[in-house]
Amino acid sequence: MSNTYLPTLENQEQAITISASTGRIDTHDIDEYSQTTPPWDVVLRQASFGQFQGTTEFVQIGGMLMYRELWTRRVLVNGGSPAGFYVVGGPISPKTDIHWCGSSLDRQRQAFGRPGGEVDFVIPEGGRHVVLLIPSGLLMSILDEETRTELASDARHHLVDSGALGATFLGVMDTLISKYLAQPELLNNALECRALEQWLMEFVVRCIFARSNQRIRQSVSERHKTFRRAVDYCDGLSGPAPVWQVASAAGISQRQLERVFAKTLGISPIRYMQQQRLNAVHRALRAASRGSATVTKVAQHWGFTELGRFAGEYTRLFGESPSATLAATRRPPPKRLADTLVQRQ
Repeated sequence: MSNTYLPTLENQEQAITISASTGRIDTHDIDEYSQTTPPWDVVLRQASFGQFQGTTEFVQIGGMLMYRELWTRRVLVNGGSPAGFYVVGGPISPKTDIHWCGSSLDRQRQAFGRPGGEVDFVIPEGGRHVVLLIPSGLLMSILDEETRTELASDARHHLVDSGALGATFLGVMDTLISKYLAQPELLNNALECRALEQWLMEFVVRCIFARSNQRIRQSVSERHKTFRRAVDYCDGLSGPAPVWQVASAAGISQRQLERVFAKTLGISPIRYMQQQRLNAVHRALRAASRGSATVTKVAQHWGFTELGRFAGEYTRLFGESPSATLAATRRPPPKRLADTLVQRQ
């Protein structure tokens, strides 16, 4: 790859314009947070006990979106990455165990996703992470033809292993978000915005094509593919199912299935199936208009027949009773990440 993939500010006109903004999104349950995720096309499920709270702090600059998140509960996410954007991100909290498309992330191994690619990941409770969404046209515009072809044809689209370079990138993104949230007026300077945009592009390309990545040219592991098949099968269930049935649908033994769930989610397949249905009840109760549904009907629809036990498990998972969810006053929809994105000037 050529080392001259970035323009410089030299000889550029001073009258350049570039859009920029900052902000914060606070959410108070998993389904309220789910409303903020577009342009991601994903489904989220809470997988650890207690009330969920989410914080997203963002800096938008010239069509790119850099943001930092904190989730108070473990969450399983699956679906598609944003159409039209490349994704780079990773943990900034020490010992944050993020499972991304079958791999474990740390400060030196970052998530990488192509526009509209299939993704799934697990974020642990209390772990902070940062993400950068890069318009695909912008990224391609700074690469030479050989590099564009390599990026488009490379199957290594789930992970980048860039060592200390990647750790520096995640740390600097964290610092930059704090800086511009504290001093948003700095983004009124178009030259500073352009310099920031170009710096981010340089680091992204260096991380993606870091020499250490040569040793991890592989797609998602077979073991993780079986996990995906099991999750997809469970998500289609509206009631309990025996573990052997899920294992058979995933094409593995029951013992293998239990190991895969323990390693990826830290819970058993039985617990996951229960939590999947509890999450479905939570979504239904939260979406119900006043007087249009009862807790009993919704619970029974999702296969819960012992209502006392159901209510206890629901309260344990979400930190409130099902009747409280149904009766809660609905806040206005939160801002979506997509609402912060603008067309590049």
